Amino acid sequence: MTKQTQIPKTIKITYADISIDFVDASFIKQNTDCYGQYIQRDNKIEIQKELLQPEKLNDLINTLLHEVTHAAIFYSGLNAPGGPLDKEETEELVTNNLTNILHTILKDNKWLTLLLTKMI
Repeated sequence: MTKQTQIPKTIKITYADISIDFVDASFIKQNTDCYGQYIQRDNKIEIQKELLQPEKLNDLINTLLHEVTHAAIFYSGLNAPGGPLDKEETEELVTNNLTNILHTILKDNKWLTLLLTKMI
């Protein structure tokens, strides 16, 4: 892990402290290899350790943002029964698209990240 990839062990989302753990590549979701997963029952985000390599920084950021978005959707109730994201495939589609868009917006507009950091 480099100084650039030092990530806190938790992230606060609403009232919950969600742990962020780096693990060996061992999870496969619906026969698709995943870099990360959000486990709502355990309030945990797991990310593959291999993403801590400097050349994987973009994948690390995208994966972390992706899993944080899943947690935010859960705590907002959007994926509750009857909610707009109550189907897993719909939630995944929305999460993936929002994550990719937000990641590139923040990456390509550093001033926005600085402004948000300063003003919030």
